[in-house]
Amino acid sequence: MMHGQRRGWVHVSGLATRLRVVIPAFVLMVLAALPGTAAAHDPCSATESVSKGLGEKTTKQLPAGPLYWRLETFANKPAADGAAGPVAISFEAGGKAWLATLAARGGTTSGGTLVAEIGPLPPPQAAEYRLRVQERVSQPGCEGDIHTHPGAEAWYILAGEQTVITPSGKQTITAGQSLVALPSGTPMQLAYRGTGESDALTFLLLDAAQPNSTPATFPPGMPSTGSGGSQPRFGPRYVALIALAVTLPLVFLLLGIRARQRGRARSEERLG
Repeated sequence: MMHGQRRGWVHVSGLATRLRVVIPAFVLMVLAALPGTAAAHDPCSATESVSKGLGEKTTKQLPAGPLYWRLETFANKPAADGAAGPVAISFEAGGKAWLATLAARGGTTSGGTLVAEIGPLPPPQAAEYRLRVQERVSQPGCEGDIHTHPGAEAWYILAGEQTVITPSGKQTITAGQSLVALPSGTPMQLAYRGTGESDALTFLLLDAAQPNSTPATFPPGMPSTGSGGSQPRFGPRYVALIALAVTLPLVFLLLGIRARQRGRARSEERLG
């Protein structure tokens, strides 16, 4: 009988040991699969997300609104340069010559092929305005810092995808799509969650008296978006799963100890 009890204890103890190894591994697999957990995304390094200016102008007078960025392609850069007016910026990106013109919707530029009209834009109140075009190339799996702009920001995606995160939610745009950000001063974060490289054109209409961007934070209680932001990485689901990973092995350890104590007590009874 004593050998049977010993075998029973060995079985329970072995099961507890196996579960203490398997359960944490299982929980970590679940964590990796959950969106919005710490394993999801990392901050963008200087080499993982590279932004460069493609052109900039200042003006004290904006066209009559509502305003849009009219994005057109041209046969070559000189043709785009020649068509650029006081509120238009010519540039090269993705192997093409482009012209981005701040204008009312529905217009055209001679020699240009319309690609998109991005708007309407919520322009800031300013004595002078800065018009700026940028290109950002980013690797998948990273997130930028939370920031604000003193004006209107818009995007057109050349390749890959980009997620824009604000207190109002998340919006993802892919190649060939465009998006206008919320009004001036809204905190935002850019994340790159596709499987390939993201190539995004950025169009800015800013108060020329202020910096292009300013570091910011999201409102208290807003879910974490990953380590690229200023919010805690450990959201409620993550904390709950960590607690589960710690608690369950302890439970099985205690069960094993209890089974061993019972086995010893029964052995002593029979020996006595």
